[in-house]
Amino acid sequence: MAQLVDDCIRQSEGGDWIIQSLLDTDFYKFTMDYFIHTLHRGVEVEFGLINRNPRIPLAKIIDERELRRQLDHVMTLSLSEDELAFIRRQNVFSKQASTEKYMEFLKQLRLTTYTLKRVGDQYELRFKAPWETVTFWEIASMAIISELLYIALMRSMTKADRVLFFDNAVRRLQTMLEQIKTRPWVQMAEFGTRRRFSRSWHNVAIEMFAETLGTQLIGTSNALLVLNHNLQPVGTNAHELPMVLTAIAPTDEEKRMAQYSVLRQWEPLFDEKLRITLPDTYGSEQFWKNMPEDLAFRVAHNWSGQRQDSGDPVDEGLRYINWLKSQGVNAKKAHKKDMSSDGLNVPLMFKINDALRDLIDDLYGMGTHASNIEGCHPDPNQRAVVNGVALDLTNDELFRGHSIVCKVMSANGQPAVKLSNNVNKATGPKDEVEKYLRLFGHAGMVKQAVLV
Repeated sequence: MAQLVDDCIRQSEGGDWIIQSLLDTDFYKFTMDYFIHTLHRGVEVEFGLINRNPRIPLAKIIDERELRRQLDHVMTLSLSEDELAFIRRQNVFSKQASTEKYMEFLKQLRLTTYTLKRVGDQYELRFKAPWETVTFWEIASMAIISELLYIALMRSMTKADRVLFFDNAVRRLQTMLEQIKTRPWVQMAEFGTRRRFSRSWHNVAIEMFAETLGTQLIGTSNALLVLNHNLQPVGTNAHELPMVLTAIAPTDEEKRMAQYSVLRQWEPLFDEKLRITLPDTYGSEQFWKNMPEDLAFRVAHNWSGQRQDSGDPVDEGLRYINWLKSQGVNAKKAHKKDMSSDGLNVPLMFKINDALRDLIDDLYGMGTHASNIEGCHPDPNQRAVVNGVALDLTNDELFRGHSIVCKVMSANGQPAVKLSNNVNKATGPKDEVEKYLRLFGHAGMVKQAVLV
């Protein structure tokens, strides 16, 4: 552990490659990509970086040359034979000829180029390519942006302050893990790749999670950490699937049904443990209410659960439980799963657990609070300094996870939209968001602060 912390201190000086393997991503990128490669290969998709907090001046903090250098390096990476063998060993793809075609595709995989320009104090960063390739830029780009932000901020710190910073971080994380241990029935996964403090800190964190929580840790979303730390991969699919299929659907009715087409197409490719619904892309209430009857029966009986990613987590858990009841399924007796994954911290986890533990198998996917570092700077109230210039933000405001995302912007030239249960999380052109609200309605949606 001491060596890993030393690596954090050294890496905070910058210079290392941030992404060193294409496995350094969420494992669900490979399950989704198998779906994409098998059924929707060749759809031209554009991803774009979105900083939801314009107070964070990314272009003032992150050096453009270093950002380009890191992005360029990712384009040189490929999956090794050992990494390909690891993916195959997970045994998650269906036993079809398409599996071998997909493995051959992965063997040749190289990420395509990007466009980057400075717009005021922000960066406009876009990736446009066939969907089966461009999807891998999402998490890599976010991890690079996140780490370069903290490297730039830490350059003004003395070596002694860096040591103190990471000592504080270890204590903070250990305290959090000890809190989780007080409820030994709570099970959780680590979901922190995209907003992690750094690659090296991510390794420290996952070792601490595994050592302290034991069987309470059901795994990690990060494929490389699964390989290197002998953990279980956790994760199934994300909003990009319904976003793309809805964007390319030609009529309003087909757009409304595209979210269900994802389920129909996913089901034969994966077994029950990977059949987890993500209902909130266009609002969970309409998702459950309008699901076609034949599909609803199969989802209730043959899918293992849902992932909650926006809205009130207790309300959304109860919504799913009640929907299952309407389909004749007792969520607890059927061991259905409700995995909360929206801005989780320990108090919120315990609140959800208090409300749902007797009604459903509640699980937790902790992201930013698992892999980032908050409240650990030796001078939290001092204005942060970059290249000798003080910013109009304190160290405490900057040394934390930020609401920066990389989302689908368009598919085959058509704008893509995500609404979510929290209207403040909506992405897409304003006129398209309004159009989608007319299509899907806004029942059950709330307005909540978006912190991560």
